[in-house]
Amino acid sequence: MLKPFDMLTKIYLAVLAIATIVMGFFTFYASSWLKSIGLPSAAIDGYEYHMGLGWIALWFSTLVLLLLAAGILWSSQHAWALWAAFVFFAVFIVARSFWLEPAATLFKQQTGLAVPGFTGGSIMAAVSILGVAAFAFLAQFAIIRIHRKTYGSEPEAVESPDNKPESVDEAEK
Repeated sequence: MLKPFDMLTKIYLAVLAIATIVMGFFTFYASSWLKSIGLPSAAIDGYEYHMGLGWIALWFSTLVLLLLAAGILWSSQHAWALWAAFVFFAVFIVARSFWLEPAATLFKQQTGLAVPGFTGGSIMAAVSILGVAAFAFLAQFAIIRIHRKTYGSEPEAVESPDNKPESVDEAEK
C-alpha cells in the first residue's frame, strides 16, 4: 500500500515533468519566432504572444508545484520538492530573462523596431528569483513549525559520539 506522501511525490514528479515540457515548448517556440525569415513585425508579434503565454504557464505551474511541494513537506517532512519547484522557476526565468529577452531586444534593434535602451528585465528577473526563494524558505519554515505544533513531534535527539561504547566487549559488560 502506498503512503500518502509516496502518491503525492508521484503526482508532483508528473506535474514537474509536464510543466518542464510545457515551458520548454514555450521557450523554444518563442525563440524560433526570433529566427523567422518573414516580416520582422510579425516575428515580434509571434514572439511576444508566446512569451506572454509562457509567463502565464510559468507562474501557474510554479504555483501548482509549490502547493504540491507543501503537501509533500507536510506529509513527509522532506523539503526537496519545495526547492525543486524553486529551481524549476529559476531555470526558466533565467532562460527567458537573460537569453530570450536580450535576443528579442537585439532583433528589434537590428530590424529598426526599437531603439537601444535599458529594459530592466534582468533586474526584475533577479528580484523574482529572490522573491520565490524567500517564499520557499518561509513556507518551509512555517510548514515545519505548524506541523510540529499540530502533532507535537520534536526532532529526534542525536546521541553524541562520547556515549557510544568503544568496543563490542565494553558494550557487553
